[in-house]
Amino acid sequence: MLALQAMLDEGVYTPEQQAWIHNAIGAAWRYTKVHMTDACAAFNQAAVVAPDSVPGIAARCLAAELCGQLPG
Repeated sequence: MLALQAMLDEGVYTPEQQAWIHNAIGAAWRYTKVHMTDACAAFNQAAVVAPDSVPGIAARCLAAELCGQLPG
């Protein structure tokens, strides 16, 4: 996850690409089961960064299903 965060920190990616990276971070946190709060935060961030993109819409669905909340 540190490598993914480092990619975001570079600041060279489009909003849609950033959303994909946030989704990857969320997926990694999700599978640890003890970090669902972190997973939800990552999915929410993906939905906020690029709300009308494929990764943004996917993140919104995941946040609603897994976290019981709608981002934005």
